[in-house]
Amino acid sequence: MVVVAGQILSMLHSPTQVALDHCKALYILKKNIFLINTADMPRSIATPYFGAVLSDYVEGYNQTDKLMYENLSIPFFQCQKAMPDGGQITELIQTIRHLKPLFVLSISGSNVSADLFSNFVPVITLPLAYDLPISESTFPIFPEK
Repeated sequence: MVVVAGQILSMLHSPTQVALDHCKALYILKKNIFLINTADMPRSIATPYFGAVLSDYVEGYNQTDKLMYENLSIPFFQCQKAMPDGGQITELIQTIRHLKPLFVLSISGSNVSADLFSNFVPVITLPLAYDLPISESTFPIFPEK
């Protein structure tokens, strides 16, 4: 199974923890997992504040191919270029075609890469808000209380 996230930061970041929790759940179900951080959140933005920092990308993850989470080693890939980037998205599509997953679980809202994956593999989108994102996924999930 492939899990796609729009950003992977630290365990103090709720969307990161949600993505890793889903990876763990799939592992418990005896599924092979591959986690992709498309890192498609804006990496720069004009703000009226001096020295503003956007917490959307951890450069240190570029040098790793596995993330550790609760004694689980998760195969991992992070897009290094500012997204959307045609070359990077083409590489992701080739990776998905090579892995041939049963489905892709997209954690977050709209994700261009996951939308493109839905052209050849089922994509399940799990938004992290209580509204459906604009998405081309095969199966959007609407979380309820």
